[in-house]
Amino acid sequence: PGIESRPLLAQHLYAERTGPSVEILEGQGDRDQEAEAALIAARIGELVGSLELEAGPVRYRDCAVLARTMNALDPVRDALD
Repeated sequence: PGIESRPLLAQHLYAERTGPSVEILEGQGDRDQEAEAALIAARIGELVGSLELEAGPVRYRDCAVLARTMNALDPVRDALD
């Protein structure tokens, strides 16, 4: 009855990491949301085409932005346009 306990096992072997998998970027000042969005867009722009994954160079679709609310993503979306 209920959920059976099972061990969590990786389904794929990945190369050893040489850098961080997650970065935290924070904007500051009077327009902190716009500043943060600009930092995020610039960082993604730096990674696209320059960072190599097993499948090839990083593409925009390989990147993810996490936020507490959907409204917090509006400035990021605008900065990426």
